[in-house]
Amino acid sequence: IYTLSLHDALPIYKSNSGRARFFGLILYPEECESHKRLINYIQDRPDNFEYAMIEHVGEPLDDEEETRGKNHVHLIYKKRMQSSGNTECKFWAGWVNHVEPITSPEAYASYMLHDTPQAIEAGKTPYTSDQVKGTPKLITKLFGKPQILRNLGDIS
Repeated sequence: IYTLSLHDALPIYKSNSGRARFFGLILYPEECESHKRLINYIQDRPDNFEYAMIEHVGEPLDDEEETRGKNHVHLIYKKRMQSSGNTECKFWAGWVNHVEPITSPEAYASYMLHDTPQAIEAGKTPYTSDQVKGTPKLITKLFGKPQILRNLGDIS
């Protein structure tokens, strides 16, 4: 399902060639230093990237000591100009080996929160939009609540 790029010898997925302005990543910053650097790079450049991310913990199995999956971060970012997943992989210079072009950012937002029929059927832990971090403009676009209100929480 994937081919090797002769340019950088990283696996490049064929589905990665579509052009988009939004891109999705699943990152493991606790285990991978380059994933941590990528997150910091995006967070430190809000003029270059609009982004939203959420931290997921490994899903518990029946035995509470074990988990399926590892702690990870779902991140979506927006570029000013269209690009392809392959081009984004090259841009990240080996920090990641797969960048998913996102054609429906709103659907990806639901995926990030485990608010899809597939996630519900799989028994995945649901997340809320209050747990999303990122740039206010993209968070408002994807999750419908301005960041300032999210930071205030529920006022009763």
